[in-house]
Amino acid sequence: MSINKLIENAWSHLQPRQQDILAGRFGVGEYDEQQTLAALGDRYGITRERVRQIESAALASLREGLSEYPEAKALVEKVRKVVKEHGGVASVDQVIAGTRADAKDITPNSLQLIIRAMNSIHYHAGDDRFVAAYATDAATFKQASETVSAWIKLLEQKKGSVISGDAYRKLLSSFSKDRGVPLRHLEHFASLSKQIVTNSYGETGLSHWTEVNPRTVRDQIYLILRKHDAPLHFEEIATAINKSGISARPALSATVHNELIKDERFVLVGRGKYALAEAGYEPGTARDVVHRILSQKGPLTPPEVIQAVQKERLFKPNTILVNLQNRQHFTRNPDGTYQVREA
Repeated sequence: MSINKLIENAWSHLQPRQQDILAGRFGVGEYDEQQTLAALGDRYGITRERVRQIESAALASLREGLSEYPEAKALVEKVRKVVKEHGGVASVDQVIAGTRADAKDITPNSLQLIIRAMNSIHYHAGDDRFVAAYATDAATFKQASETVSAWIKLLEQKKGSVISGDAYRKLLSSFSKDRGVPLRHLEHFASLSKQIVTNSYGETGLSHWTEVNPRTVRDQIYLILRKHDAPLHFEEIATAINKSGISARPALSATVHNELIKDERFVLVGRGKYALAEAGYEPGTARDVVHRILSQKGPLTPPEVIQAVQKERLFKPNTILVNLQNRQHFTRNPDGTYQVREA
């Protein structure tokens, strides 16, 4: 079956302007992209409302033309079958994939034109919430949409908490039982949502959660350090970002370094190495860290000081000992321990 030939035959009885407006509105024939009502109105010197009227009348006429071709009815039934297999709602890409064997020249635009003309399957154009999709009817799409909205509302209660693959499926399974929706259908409906995303680490959350969908370099750095759970050199962080696939743009080492310096979430723990402050790492010079540890723990021996400092910073032992022997800040006790010098 040739879809282009089917369209040409079915609308052959339409006026040239009707054909051109349909072609423009749906992006078929000589048009590479769908045209707005305003653009076609300017082309013909008529109002947008008049273009809408012509489009509506032309679709009705095309419906009559298509009804004479068994191929058109077969295509609609094939689309309906694909949609039903996906629980009543299927993305445009899924429908195209499911019908291409029968119509190799089919495109999203030509399919949309035929489905809209036949007026037997609901079409969702796609918006900021869902991808473009077909449904058995408007009620089915509304029900799927409301189910996904309820699922998103539940996820909102876990704001800022990414969910691993196993935990996500377990939570989704519980929700599907509560809603009386088969799990495989619920998983599919959720996959059509633009508000639910899964990152390259298999963690799922809402698209505005930076923990799962980092958009800035700073947020990408945070995700990398959180996943590695250990200090990394800024060049290693840049390499990890690029390998992870979390960013469409390559991360440059210089850019990563600049962002690390600016953000208090990140702590310099060694030469070029950074860690997360939330993991217990605190900023400051070697002397600052020694001073804080002795203030918190009281007198310690040099080996104890080195061990305590290196739990959170990557200072060399000699660097720690040199600072420990600063008599303006620290005092050596008779038993060999050190403490903060009293003011």
